Amino acid sequence: MKSATPSNPTAIRDPLGTFPEQFQEHLENLHYSAETRAQYGQCIDALGNQMTALNIDLKYLDGEKAAELIAKSDQQPYRSKHNQFIVKSFVKFLNTHGAAKPPLGAALDDTTRGRLKREYEEYLRRQRGLSERTIFHSWRIADRFLAFRFEKEIGELSEITPTDITAFLETVTTRKPPLRDKTLSSHLRNFFRYLFQAGKTTTNFALGIPSVAQRYGARLPRHLTTEQVNTLIKAVRTDTNTGRRNYAMVLLIARLGLRAPEVVAIQIDDIDWRSGEIIVRGKGKRHDRVPLPARRRRGVGGLHQGRPHHYVACTLCDRTPAPCAFQERSDP
Repeated sequence: MKSATPSNPTAIRDPLGTFPEQFQEHLENLHYSAETRAQYGQCIDALGNQMTALNIDLKYLDGEKAAELIAKSDQQPYRSKHNQFIVKSFVKFLNTHGAAKPPLGAALDDTTRGRLKREYEEYLRRQRGLSERTIFHSWRIADRFLAFRFEKEIGELSEITPTDITAFLETVTTRKPPLRDKTLSSHLRNFFRYLFQAGKTTTNFALGIPSVAQRYGARLPRHLTTEQVNTLIKAVRTDTNTGRRNYAMVLLIARLGLRAPEVVAIQIDDIDWRSGEIIVRGKGKRHDRVPLPARRRRGVGGLHQGRPHHYVACTLCDRTPAPCAFQERSDP
């Protein structure tokens, strides 16, 4: 049986052209480490070798084909999922440059379920500012409830009763193994809050949805005491570049209440030393300016020590060697 993938009669020596180098520059602009960029480069080189061996032109390459080719290469089998992620990311990069095979557009679902999904996701995206991952899981839970209540075809949403919600929660939470997902109730609340706001239900059922019981890990502490927080901060603080970074990250989490992903996303350019503010990249790609107290600025200012100058945005440093001049102007 012949392959359905077209190929050139002559061997393609360099099917990817200069795109691997451009992709490396793209990763460097995103501040990927040299080690990570090297791993990406090895995987993409293996993809190019497979395309050359099978005479596959770039215009026939899409995400699924790239994953299939990398699975046949000599890359480590235990990294198969990561390798597929790399080549699919590379294909997305190619699509932004008009190369590779464009992704097929999904057919528009004009059913009642499809229209409800689009409207609900737009509500979560625009009015709630949620991330795409949270939007995906929110609809997944809502869709499970709709399938439980209406099966295949969605009926009148106004006919939903509290008994239906209770029955759904009992069915999901009593399955084996026991449910440990805490977001089930919150996703349902978001859904019924939207239905009430959109006028699809006459009652706001979100007010009566109970939380899922979390008996597992009940003996674990819910928070750290002040003494424990201070001990943790002192433990991570060392006179090294890594120690200064860890100290600044833990300090921001403990004192400003930032989430771990928000701290990881912070760049030096996000810190306005003169006005004492920091840009926080929150959920839904929202950027907020948060006041940075002077003592916190001194802790974060330690990040300047040992950093290359092109990462430093502090106007007080004036491209001078570490330590940062800002530390001399901070309050004790």
